[in-house]
Amino acid sequence: MSSAATPRSRYVMVNGVKTHYTESGGDGPVLVGLHGGGAGSSGAAGMGKLFELLGDRFRVIGLDSVGGYGDTEPIPLRYGLQSRVDHAAEFVDALCLDKFTIMGNSQGAWCAARYAI
Repeated sequence: MSSAATPRSRYVMVNGVKTHYTESGGDGPVLVGLHGGGAGSSGAAGMGKLFELLGDRFRVIGLDSVGGYGDTEPIPLRYGLQSRVDHAAEFVDALCLDKFTIMGNSQGAWCAARYAI
């Protein structure tokens, strides 16, 4: 794995929530990945292989969603899954991402589709 593809742990404040994400890559097109909703889910777990496989050509970002996932500050979800969608929208704004592809697996795919709609 090249140094660009090596995953890096990062934090950003998103609407008052200390939010963790993992990223690899550099200046390539941005891919934002949303993980599923199972126990132990996180951006690193859900998007892990993509960091390695795509990090040389893309900036791959795996968000730890609100709701007790990964290292994002655990907060109560006021609007159920919609809270994950809202958090993702606020996250991409916090990172000042103007152009990106959003994707997900399992429950994260629903969140990505809902965001896109």
